Amino acid sequence: MTEETYKLRVGNEEIECVIRKKFMTRSLRLRLDFAKRLYVSAPRLLSDRHIIDFLEEKKPWLEKHLVKIGRMIERKQRERKSMKENEPFLLLGETYLLRMVPSSHKKMHAVFGGENLLLLHVPHCLPVDTLVTEGKKTVEHAYKDMAKTYFQKRLGEINDDHYGFRYRSVRIKDQSTRFGSCSSKGNLNFNWRVIMAPREIVDYLLIHELCHLKEMNHSPRFWDLVSRSAPDYKKSKAWLRKNGGTLLI
Repeated sequence: MTEETYKLRVGNEEIECVIRKKFMTRSLRLRLDFAKRLYVSAPRLLSDRHIIDFLEEKKPWLEKHLVKIGRMIERKQRERKSMKENEPFLLLGETYLLRMVPSSHKKMHAVFGGENLLLLHVPHCLPVDTLVTEGKKTVEHAYKDMAKTYFQKRLGEINDDHYGFRYRSVRIKDQSTRFGSCSSKGNLNFNWRVIMAPREIVDYLLIHELCHLKEMNHSPRFWDLVSRSAPDYKKSKAWLRKNGGTLLI
């Protein structure tokens, strides 16, 4: 595989374009991620001129999707957490309200509890000007703990019921542009933010990476594997196209 990176002008924006040429690739494919980075998969022997002409043809499509991503970013910025009482947080598609709990401990910690509450235990000695920054870090840590526990358990259930694949580890990542990945060594990696999505979406993302253990592609064989345990996977894909950016950005 060869890889080249350059800047592409699309309307009023300049985006990073990554061109990957592979022997096994038979046609040109585009993927625009939520960081406005464009990935182009192309046959190994295809000329650069052909690729450039293809991108020129696709600029109307790119402009439309860049506008959508821009709107997602604006929405995400409006929803930035301020760590105030009763502020909503998502966990497995359900809303949890933030509650501040005075604590005698030296360190802040957070727990997702009953009655859909996110309990943030705040030390008496914590400086007021650090509440927001420290609170966000603490809540993020709670999310990562929940993600690790839930993903491992749910993966095991799905795998035992439908596949019987072997994988080495389940790792929680902090990424801004990917939901998950499966390495050639059998490691399953997931963005901790996925734990905010509804349960059926989480299941789909777990199944998606699990099936890459068998098929490291998106061929019909891969989707047949996915449909074995997620027959309505197309609905989940549609949900992610519409809402996924609000999880990642």
